[in-house]
Amino acid sequence: MRLWAKRRCVYSNVASFLGGINWALLVARICQLYPNALPNMLGSRFFKIYTQWHWPNPIMLCAIEAGSLRPQVWDPRRNKMDMPHLMPIITPAYPSMNSSYNVSPSTKRILLGEFQKGNEIYKAMEANEADWDTLFESYAFFEAYKNYLQIDITAENDDDFRAWNGWVESRIRQLMLKIERHTCDKLQYFDIRRTIEEFKQADVNRYTFRKHGMEIRVSHVNRRSIPNFVFPGGVRPLRPSKSDETEAWSRCNLPIDSLAAVASISNSEVAEELALVKKIMATEEGASVGTPMNSSDEEASSNDSCDGGVEELVD
Repeated sequence: MRLWAKRRCVYSNVASFLGGINWALLVARICQLYPNALPNMLGSRFFKIYTQWHWPNPIMLCAIEAGSLRPQVWDPRRNKMDMPHLMPIITPAYPSMNSSYNVSPSTKRILLGEFQKGNEIYKAMEANEADWDTLFESYAFFEAYKNYLQIDITAENDDDFRAWNGWVESRIRQLMLKIERHTCDKLQYFDIRRTIEEFKQADVNRYTFRKHGMEIRVSHVNRRSIPNFVFPGGVRPLRPSKSDETEAWSRCNLPIDSLAAVASISNSEVAEELALVKKIMATEEGASVGTPMNSSDEEASSNDSCDGGVEELVD
């Protein structure tokens, strides 16, 4: 699963996706549900279960234990900081914490889309219409979109550059969250200069150990301006395929709550799987976050907070 996540560009805690511990916990939960299953069956059930999972109900390997020590355990009913978490994956050891608190609305949509795509490929494999290479096909990130953000950083020596690079990389998530907020979590035209300036002043420039020469520049570039070294073998593809562009668009625009679309039960096997999921979540109801916000209400609240202005398109 880690290899699959890396190939599909959804393996990164820093970028608000899921990291190694997150994927390990997801796989461990499937192994708990199917202790005698073969590896290929575990892969199939992995995508089927998490495609149908009702987030933000948490993934837990065991019940959360409240201890007498100072650290607080994950509990959205008592801790307001835990309430906004979108895809809770709870660590099994005390104190139980959400290991995937970094997930944002946009990365959640991408993850759900990849789970759904993996589930469809597994179904095609069972019908001998696809193979393992199809499942592990790399996502052509630099061919899939038309617009990108390029971040350039500079420093006066190698040591300063490594420290500066680590700090900026850790703050990129804040830039993505600001873009989501300023675009109301929708793909649209907007003036990105205000967002970039806010990111620099509020997140990057407050680095405690910043030295002279440590600078950052964020700019918008289109696909034709991307340097060749980012492509495999340093060779730029002649033309991106329509399928790549369609996949990129679906990645950005998959509805947050896509469960209604993917949970249409048409046969007894899938019905049994969905019943199992419901049974599992019923047993964990005591630690459940609760039902997600109504999509229409969420959209209305997002529209109320939108700012006007158009300049550049950011994927």
